[in-house]
Amino acid sequence: MPELSKPANPLPKYQAEAAAHPNDADVQTGLGWALYGQRQYAQAITAFEAALALNSDQIEAHYGLGMAHKMSGSLGLAVKSFETTAVLADKIENHDRHKMLSRIIASQLSELQTGNWSAVEPKQA
Repeated sequence: MPELSKPANPLPKYQAEAAAHPNDADVQTGLGWALYGQRQYAQAITAFEAALALNSDQIEAHYGLGMAHKMSGSLGLAVKSFETTAVLADKIENHDRHKMLSRIIASQLSELQTGNWSAVEPKQA
């Protein structure tokens, strides 16, 4: 069986971009996701929080913060982040995107609160 090449680590690229653009919430969010992908959850939390300090409505940063808290074992903080994400998702005008995010967020909350990924149906838009 041929060996599959391992994808390049994107983290250095995101670190350089974040250093060059420290006041850009989207860039800080990208860094958070790159750190999350490398399982550096504490550092990802710091990057997501930096993004939110720049733009408190950055939905991707709130969701990423929830995921990083979940993976680091801070389940109460994860729930709080996902609940904030749900509030922001309700403001999304694109029906399909709103529906998709609402289902994902409801499933994350359900898993954290009941241990079952699909125990809760999201509210209808």
